[in-house]
Amino acid sequence: ENAEQSFKIELLRNMQLQLYPSGAEIRREGDSQASCFCIFRGEAIVTHAGVEVARLSDGPGRKSWSAWWGSLDVLGVDSKSCATVVAMTDCVVGHLFADNLKVLR
Repeated sequence: ENAEQSFKIELLRNMQLQLYPSGAEIRREGDSQASCFCIFRGEAIVTHAGVEVARLSDGPGRKSWSAWWGSLDVLGVDSKSCATVVAMTDCVVGHLFADNLKVLR
């Protein structure tokens, strides 16, 4: 909503899309991941030490950034994922890796 169309197009060109079925792990706490991701369709639950801390969704009434996770990972601030993310429904997820992020800067 607040980004130019040309940026949105480049963002999509640099993302890797993947489908996760309901119940699949999208990210595991403690794993090394140099990427962030966006839930384009579906809903996922985020847990830390087994406790739910957030839900990621593209649903109605949600802000566009509420479907993103892993910004610290992709920027290299944290070398290991701080949470586990599991698909609650079938999810279409766009992964953005650190190398691709450099192209967008």
